[in-house]
Amino acid sequence: MRPGRWSNARWMRWRHRVRPGGRGVVAEGLLWAGLALLLVLAYRAAAAALYRPGFPLDDAWIHQTYARHVAAGVGWVYRVPDLGRGAVTAPLWVLLLAVGHVLGLEPGLWVTFLGWLTLTGLAVVAARWPGLEGPWRWVAGLAVLGQWHLVWAAVSGMETVAFALAVLVALWALAQPRPRWDLAGAAVGVALWLRPEGALVLALFPLGLMRIANSTSNHQLPTFLRGIGWSLLAAALYLGLHRWWTGAWWPTTGPAKIHEYAALRAAPLLLRWLRVWQPVLVGPGLLAVVGILLWATWQFLGRWFPLMRIANPTSTLHLPPSSLHPLPWLLLHSLLYAWRLPVTYQHGRYLMPILPALAIAGVGAWQALGRDWHRRAWLALAGVAAGLTLGFWALGARAYAWDVAFIESEMVDTAHWVARNLPPDAVIAAHDIGALGYFAPQPLVDLAGLLDPAVIPIVRNEKALARYMQRQGVAYLVTFPGWYAELDRCSRPLFTTRAPYAPALGGENMVVYVWQPCP
Repeated sequence: MRPGRWSNARWMRWRHRVRPGGRGVVAEGLLWAGLALLLVLAYRAAAAALYRPGFPLDDAWIHQTYARHVAAGVGWVYRVPDLGRGAVTAPLWVLLLAVGHVLGLEPGLWVTFLGWLTLTGLAVVAARWPGLEGPWRWVAGLAVLGQWHLVWAAVSGMETVAFALAVLVALWALAQPRPRWDLAGAAVGVALWLRPEGALVLALFPLGLMRIANSTSNHQLPTFLRGIGWSLLAAALYLGLHRWWTGAWWPTTGPAKIHEYAALRAAPLLLRWLRVWQPVLVGPGLLAVVGILLWATWQFLGRWFPLMRIANPTSTLHLPPSSLHPLPWLLLHSLLYAWRLPVTYQHGRYLMPILPALAIAGVGAWQALGRDWHRRAWLALAGVAAGLTLGFWALGARAYAWDVAFIESEMVDTAHWVARNLPPDAVIAAHDIGALGYFAPQPLVDLAGLLDPAVIPIVRNEKALARYMQRQGVAYLVTFPGWYAELDRCSRPLFTTRAPYAPALGGENMVVYVWQPCP
């Protein structure tokens, strides 16, 4: 081995520490857990320093409202007696949150605990990815935790990171030299109960069936069928439960959001696909994409232009097949959203679950590219990666703090004011019902269509919404002034938050109107 070159032989001392089983696994898990805990606590502290701890999304309070009702034995409803049975896409997440309510824990504390566990799980699975060698296992774990989007999501109150973990476990099981079909099928079932698009992982199962067909024995066929069975059973229960709750096979959240943002689908599919990728690549995720593209380019040049190998004729640049395994799924996931819901708000939270798989594929590509790199090249790349990670961790904490301040000072403070100052039987219409549903006891009319599917076809028709509000006996409207051009035009403002955070972010303060329809 030439001096100054990296080789697996130089890392033999590391192998016993990351071997399966033994104290090395425990020590490694504790290291990932410690780093994940540091990150989630730092983000929560950043929010507390700017305004106060909370959630960066109003939707998080929707889950908390359901969880509180489940824990109290009220049932699977948003408002008693039976309003909003189908407004939850992630029933398993609600059940996990309900445990915190049963234990009497503050919602933010329990969410932080769940986020810490799932974030740690992502790092552990990434560090155990088959095909990654020696120090590259550690790089994979760090690459996953280095995604500030995932830290943001872990303390967002949403199911994003739990869904990402379930999918990554399924992909890990499928990437094994002998796929663990039972585990993959069970993980797909868990993912589906966290988000229905988890079923997309099933698209990789036919590839495994081809591997079984090409093998000399069919001893894996029974476990393959069991894995498919677990997934189909979870899907049947998911659909059946929603059918029982609402009479429809699907939760209302998906159709409501798809209809609300239908105008975004006017752009060409390729442009929409590039747009949905943009927010999640703001950070170290870009390094993974660069590595994959460089590896693919070098493979192409080496195959069609053999002279390109003159500089290093022994280098084959083969990417471990297991590292390629996540790519089809993350492409399918991103294409699905580009096709049906090409939104980029909230830092691209619908595409955040692809980041662990992307990071692993990127680490595999860099491992293939750098087998014969000089130490100085590695130090330069490591410096760039470390700088990006540390810089975006800080920027992500700042973004999280401002997102929390926005939700807390607008949605949550408004909900507290409504609970204190409006009659308990006054009917209130709002587009954002999360904090209002959790903190205010008044009857709600949801203008986004999550609680009532009848609103979905008219969600962009303000005249039809006004007629609907009249039929529901709405007395007050809670919204931002710029969201509706007609609904609040003839109404009288009663309360506004006047908090500085929304205007500083380029938005408006929320207003409570005494609603009066225009003649």
